[in-house]
Amino acid sequence: FKNTQKYLPFCLDSLLAQTFSDFELLLAEDGSPDGSGNICDSYARRDRRVHVLHLAHGGLSAARNAGIDWAMAHSGSQWLSFVDGDDWVHPRFLELLLEAAERYHVRISQCLHRKVPGPEVPVPEHPEISLLTASAAYRKPFGVAAWNKLYRKACFSEVRYPVGRIYEDVFTTYRVIFAETQVAFVDAPLYNYEQTPESITRRPWTPA
Repeated sequence: FKNTQKYLPFCLDSLLAQTFSDFELLLAEDGSPDGSGNICDSYARRDRRVHVLHLAHGGLSAARNAGIDWAMAHSGSQWLSFVDGDDWVHPRFLELLLEAAERYHVRISQCLHRKVPGPEVPVPEHPEISLLTASAAYRKPFGVAAWNKLYRKACFSEVRYPVGRIYEDVFTTYRVIFAETQVAFVDAPLYNYEQTPESITRRPWTPA
């Protein structure tokens, strides 16, 4: 997280309110000059599931990589997911993505997202869960994104994000997705994507 003080508590509250509660929450705080680091530390003091890494301005790829490395070294969980600090998730985000992956015995599950601000989109009590080819999953809206998915940790055993690149998931997600033959899909907008003025998607494209 970096410069997300305004949005971060809502994001963290949504994660700690998950119906599937047996998880570890790693906060990779990227040397933010605002109060994001203090917010992260306060949540770690309140909930034993929360762990904090304070990094030194490495950028989003470095933060994602630090989280992956920490999970490989310190977590007994076989799954991981990414949530950006200015976004938030539905209470059943983890529950339904895990159910989908386990139902079809696949290493990646994926859901729809909702852009915020935007109209409310209800999540059905029993959303449709299906199995897609890797190509079909990648072609779904924001199939390239890192954040609307649940991954087996082993998917990243040889993969990391390119440090210094903007749109780092463009260079990485396809490698993870196309290493699989199939991906489970939850047809519900479980991820809320906040389009803030500071969002990377509102920055001009640069080739490096």
